[in-house]
Amino acid sequence: MNTFKKDPKQELLVNFFSAYFHEDWPCEAKTPEEVVTAYAKGTVSDEKIGILCKAILEFSRRFDDEKELEEKLFSELGCYYTPSADGLSPKEWLKRVVSQLVGLRGLRTDSFFDGGI
Repeated sequence: MNTFKKDPKQELLVNFFSAYFHEDWPCEAKTPEEVVTAYAKGTVSDEKIGILCKAILEFSRRFDDEKELEEKLFSELGCYYTPSADGLSPKEWLKRVVSQLVGLRGLRTDSFFDGGI
């Protein structure tokens, strides 16, 4: 019997990035912002959006090196979007994703950005 339990935050991150920023995401959206909007306007709850936002910021804080963070977005989370291709650092892009999700759902930003990114 497998007693290994997946981390729920990690699972949420993988589900978001691999499902919405999959290898064909540019065929479904013109910009990464459109992808985030599609997710935010879906049936996901505000609570789940909040948990995802916190998980994104926690994931970003794990890495001091931007290149490593960008590589881990792909290798750990299955994200096929490369922020540096659009002139963004991965940390800045992730902060934008969180800001967009929070803004689209009208959530309070102070609970997300108090620890920096």
